[in-house]
Amino acid sequence: MEINKEEKELGFPFFIARRRRFKPDDPFFAAGKIERELLAKQVALDLTEDERYQIQKMEDADNIVHCPIVGCGVRLNCLEDFEDHYHARHTSSCSVCSRVYPTSRLLSIHVSEVHDSFFQAKVARGFPMYECLVEGCGVKLKSYTSRQQHLIDKHKFPTSFEFFRKVKPSKHQRQ
Repeated sequence: MEINKEEKELGFPFFIARRRRFKPDDPFFAAGKIERELLAKQVALDLTEDERYQIQKMEDADNIVHCPIVGCGVRLNCLEDFEDHYHARHTSSCSVCSRVYPTSRLLSIHVSEVHDSFFQAKVARGFPMYECLVEGCGVKLKSYTSRQQHLIDKHKFPTSFEFFRKVKPSKHQRQ
């Protein structure tokens, strides 16, 4: 590479491009070889037979996508609808009672309050265990009704709002 005298006077060098020949095993190509090898491995490991079977099972000849979650059985028109359905119905659902919540935080609060005996023992001893449902509030209250009132007064929730409505057992279940 040569530097022109005129360009040298400008204060910084300019280079004239020249074609260079590299051997295939030259270190210049090392990074590209590594990336090519990784891509080749990814293509080889792309889909297993089981994954292919699951995809074929999900899509009919009509391109209808079936939800693979046991007990759901929803039929959707496209993969995007399935993704929306899955995030809405299966990502924050209680494994005990199958209730669905919009966020994992609300699901966690539900599981603690309804299915955790340690939570119930702490409430019985008078500890403030009922968290405010509004993210960022951080207030903990001693009872469900006091939290209900807090939500109505401080956060302007409707008076009819209930986070978890306890189902009364039927006559058959009481016997």
